Amino acid sequence: MADGCGDLLNGELMAGARLVVEKCCAAKPDEPILVIGDTRQSTRLFQSFFYAAMAIGARPSMLIYPAGRIAGEEPTPVVSGAMKGATLIFAITTKSLTHTTGTREAREAGARILVMPGVSEEIFLRNVMVDYDLLRDRMWKMHALFDAATVAEVTSPAGTNIKAHLGFKTPAPMDGFCVEPGEVDQSPGGALGRGTIEGSVEGVLVLEPGRAGMVGVYSERIEITVKRGKIDEVRGGKEAEQLRSYIAQFGDPNLFQVCEVGSGANPNSILSGSPIEDERVIGSIHFGLGDNSRYFGGTIKAKGHLDISVLGHTLRLDGKEIVKDGKLLF
Repeated sequence: MADGCGDLLNGELMAGARLVVEKCCAAKPDEPILVIGDTRQSTRLFQSFFYAAMAIGARPSMLIYPAGRIAGEEPTPVVSGAMKGATLIFAITTKSLTHTTGTREAREAGARILVMPGVSEEIFLRNVMVDYDLLRDRMWKMHALFDAATVAEVTSPAGTNIKAHLGFKTPAPMDGFCVEPGEVDQSPGGALGRGTIEGSVEGVLVLEPGRAGMVGVYSERIEITVKRGKIDEVRGGKEAEQLRSYIAQFGDPNLFQVCEVGSGANPNSILSGSPIEDERVIGSIHFGLGDNSRYFGGTIKAKGHLDISVLGHTLRLDGKEIVKDGKLLF
């Protein structure tokens, strides 16, 4: 029975991978495609992309390397080198490669890159089968609103009151499509973020039990005070200390810098404690920490990039409500 169920799941993974390879990435016959996995990711998941690429007549290769410790950590030199030789890359790794030099250099060489950090089989199957045309339309509406704004304000009944000045060009939304040379996107689709001007973020962010996630879903109230763009204090109980310790363990004070604010729009996403899914929950708001130099065009260089997502908050862009109490208003 277990083997039979496994075979059925393989079929679902293949169907999802084929949808992404063909519709979302417009892969072509004979195209040199690279599938990247790591030692903590589902072998079945990244193999599904390898086989899906073979099924359309492309020329895929697959590399597996030791899993990184933090999002934004560079892959091995062998992987970085191979990325420059592909025109389409699927980075199905435990930690995100979006904010890495390897990804930037591969994009400069003309590769389009679909990043899938921390995507489990369950998350993939729950999120990938969406109406991509509708999602793309919603994401580009969100992009226009963020791109035109100069100030973001985030509040909640629980006490959140954050103000941030927005800067740099707004990256294309993570709508799941990756078709142009040099483009980077993420799958599942449904998230957008914009860089905040260094030192501009001020206020208090309240993480409510069951309504916030970064490393898992938090079950206790946590209050984070941000001063001059940097996390100044994390108050609460055991989970507050765990959050602070998690950021501090990498020995990089720049990981306490708040460098991004964004929102989600995938109707299939749930708060699961995995950042890749949490920041896609429709009506969620997320804050990025750490590096903003390799993706947003800022000046903060850090060992990685982390995201905290919250539900039930209100987001205003230049005073206009975009999300109200966790409900996306368009």
